[in-house]
Amino acid sequence: MRLSKSSFILIAAIIIFCFILSSKAFSGTIYQRTGGVRKNSSGGYDFYNSSGQRKGSSASTGRGYTFYDSKGNKVGTLKKSTKSRRAYTYYDAEGIRRGYLKKSVTGGYYYQDVQSGKIVDALPQSSSGIGGLSPDVFQGQQSK
Repeated sequence: MRLSKSSFILIAAIIIFCFILSSKAFSGTIYQRTGGVRKNSSGGYDFYNSSGQRKGSSASTGRGYTFYDSKGNKVGTLKKSTKSRRAYTYYDAEGIRRGYLKKSVTGGYYYQDVQSGKIVDALPQSSSGIGGLSPDVFQGQQSK
């Protein structure tokens, strides 16, 4: 079967459109692509901006991750859920429950805010998993 020129252009346009949507769907993805995430000595990850400046970190707690800004101030915690092995509860710096991070059927994660009920799609860092997700990822566009 041979594709006509117009069919080929249409398929190429759809693929490019999907790529653009997936790369700009939320601020966390753009942050991670322009900056970087590197494993640190504490079993967590360090987050960098596009200039190479360290903007924060996460440390493994065994049952989740604690996030810190570049000055070492705690900004939040992800704790593994006791009910589901694919879900985490997100607490802010004061220990107030703010939302849930759950693995979706598509392989990424989604975040649901407790107060507003808004759901935000979030993609994990490809090689880092859950600890490589900075809190910036949770501030995306509403998708549902």
